[in-house]
Parts: sequence; C-alpha cells; structure tokens
Amino acid sequence: MNVEHRQPRVLVVDDEPQLVSVLSYALQNEHFEAIPAYDGRQALEVVRSQEVDLALVDLNLPDCDGISLCEQLRTYVPVILVTARSDQADKNRGLAAGADDYITKPFSVEELTLRVRAVLRRTRASPRILRVGCLTVDSSLHEAAIEGQRMDLTPLEFDLLRHLAVHRDRVVPTAELVREVWGVAQLAVSDPLVKNAVYRLRRKLPSAQTGGVTIANVRGVGYRLLAE
Repeated sequence: MNVEHRQPRVLVVDDEPQLVSVLSYALQNEHFEAIPAYDGRQALEVVRSQEVDLALVDLNLPDCDGISLCEQLRTYVPVILVTARSDQADKNRGLAAGADDYITKPFSVEELTLRVRAVLRRTRASPRILRVGCLTVDSSLHEAAIEGQRMDLTPLEFDLLRHLAVHRDRVVPTAELVREVWGVAQLAVSDPLVKNAVYRLRRKLPSAQTGGVTIANVRGVGYRLLAE
C-alpha cells in the first residue's frame, strides 16, 4: 500500500485490555488503524520502531504516570489524554505536559473520532515535530533530540537544522539558508558563515548515534539533510 494513502495509525495506551479492544474496534470502524499498548514501556517501543500518527494515552498506567509518558511520546506523535479524571487541575497538567487534547470518560465514539480527526488536521497542516531517521525536531519547544536525548544547540543551529529538516526531500540552496535562517538578503560568495555553521552542526550529528543522519554538501548548490 502506498504510504500516502494508508489509514492513520492511532496508538491506544491503556492497562485495561477490554477498553483497549473497545477503543481499537471503534477506531477501526472509523477507518483508523489501531495499535495497542498496555503500559508506558510498550508505548515507547511502538513509536520508536514504527510510524504512528497519534497516541491516545490513559493517565493511570501500571509502570508510569500518564503525564510523564505524554512528555516522552510528544517527541514522536501528537497525544490525546484519555482519563476518568474530570478535575481541571489534572487537565491543566496534561496540557502543560504537551498534550494536544484531553477527553474524559465516559465519552461517545463520535466524540473520540471527532477529536482524533481534529488533532490530526492541526498537526498535519502545521507539523510541530519533524523526524529524520532517529532525529526529531520539535518546533514548539525549539528543541532537537537524538533517540530522545536533547541536543545542545544554539538558536541559530536549531533554526538551520529545522529548515533542513522541513525541506529534507531536496537540496536547500545556500542563498535560501542565508535568507530564511540568517535573515540576510545575500552574502559574498566567499563568506564562510554558512559553511562554518554547517560544520559545527555536523559535529553534533554523529552518524553512529543517529542512524546515518548527516548534512550533505552539494558543491556549488547548497545542503541537504540525509538519513540512511
């Protein structure tokens, strides 16, 4: 199946197998592919090993707090918290942890699917998180991470990495980087500004740790972010 036309994949994280089955069945009837996980460890293994579009996460899990799991999962996917807690303080904690939405039990299948579709529309229209191999770039937090480990980047290095990640499918001309990252109309051909910045950023992307993520130089044209 062409990946562009596949059903959206929703990770369902709850320690109650019956509820996971009910939610999965409901999602499948609405043309989603449901992937079950029964604790935080399984959920993280899923998002690190396969492509997932959204996670539904219960707050009460046997091996971790749902808020803590949300903070980790949002590096990879949008998150909707699902819980029986209706307290506003819990909702605020979840949203502060980066949850994209919060739904309280009991809820209807229609409400669930409407919320899932709404979050997917928002995140796909303006992706918050970009992934290239084992590298993730989070625009809302202004952070990048390798295998979940935060990179130590300057603001300029982050902006450079993000622009390359957004346009990973093509070579980004040097003049475009100068304009969009540095905000300068043009530089002299001999100016080492971009070259030096790319060199410093490359040193923070060791291929052995990132599954082959690197910045390739296309002589006379520009740069491209690549992942094996």
